[in-house]
Amino acid sequence: MPQMDGITFLTRAREISPLSIRLMLTGHAHLEAAINAVNEGHIFRFLSKPCPAPELSKTLEAALTQYRLVVANGSCWRRRWPEASRS
Repeated sequence: MPQMDGITFLTRAREISPLSIRLMLTGHAHLEAAINAVNEGHIFRFLSKPCPAPELSKTLEAALTQYRLVVANGSCWRRRWPEASRS
């Protein structure tokens, strides 16, 4: 990506869409990059290229499950404490 690196992109994506489940697929799987992706981009999974199709599929299914849990949890929270969601 010419304008920003993956970590910056993931951090920005989190700011724009905090409920999104972020994944990182990279050809440069350095330990420092993985640590930064987790700590700054708050990613759900870190995958390295080449990523076998079954692993990618399993990861996408897990991410979808995680997203559903996050959304359901937020919905329960707002029903239980509606005044908290007004701020």
